[in-house]
Amino acid sequence: MDDFIFSYYSFLPDSITHRDQYYIIKKDNSIYYLSEVIDDSKIRMQYHLSLKYPFYDSFILNCYSSIYSFYQNSRYVLFKKKKGFSFLQSSFLLFFSSYSLLWYYHWISRSDFLEDTYQKIKGIYSLIDDSFDYYLGLLEMAIFHLQDYKDAVGNGYIQHQKCNSFFNNSPLNIVIDFKERDFSEYLKFIFWNDLYQDIDISSLIYENRNQYNYSLVLARFLYPNYYFDIFDEVVFFHKNQNSLKKYLTRILEFQKYYETIVVEIEKYYPIKKISF
Repeated sequence: MDDFIFSYYSFLPDSITHRDQYYIIKKDNSIYYLSEVIDDSKIRMQYHLSLKYPFYDSFILNCYSSIYSFYQNSRYVLFKKKKGFSFLQSSFLLFFSSYSLLWYYHWISRSDFLEDTYQKIKGIYSLIDDSFDYYLGLLEMAIFHLQDYKDAVGNGYIQHQKCNSFFNNSPLNIVIDFKERDFSEYLKFIFWNDLYQDIDISSLIYENRNQYNYSLVLARFLYPNYYFDIFDEVVFFHKNQNSLKKYLTRILEFQKYYETIVVEIEKYYPIKKISF
């Protein structure tokens, strides 16, 4: 890997760490990451967006003035991390003026798939057995909040695939969606990463009281993608099920957090009544 970096980018790394599908590279006081190219059209879109919006991590051109470099018969792109980026900074960047909300039908399909999968592995993973019904219930609650928005069309904004502290400002994390996505994912992220007690939720909702459709915010907040992503990793990729422990032990704490958010939202926005 050192030789590859030097031959394409003319520097020798201080260290290289392999994390999931990325190589994290440190050089002096800078951090880079190398990612394999999976979807060429998406990479090109992300490249042009990174040029337009300078707060994203930078694509690094190689010695051939290309974003693509070849390593072990695969194409890779190299990024340099930038500092001082707020997760919600790009949430109001309009990309499409007419965009279809896809959540409802995607979540219905996801629910059917998960129920079918669980029936096939029931009894194999104790932590899944103890938690699956609860998180499937959250998914059903999320779908309930979308009843009036099955075929909604609105503005499509630059959002994030996931809220992730390392890759928040990565062009690879860009998706186009309703602007409620990022706000909801942020609310979930600060809870599951033990940051919410240091944030004034009342002020956060107040400052954004006129920015969002809060029926969509609550639907996305309730959607437990964080749990089912790990469910997939355990069932299909044999990851240790212990990664699910916190989603079992913090259920009551999460319910109180949800109730706090609902109380604050109801000060400014009428929402459907629903309880755990």
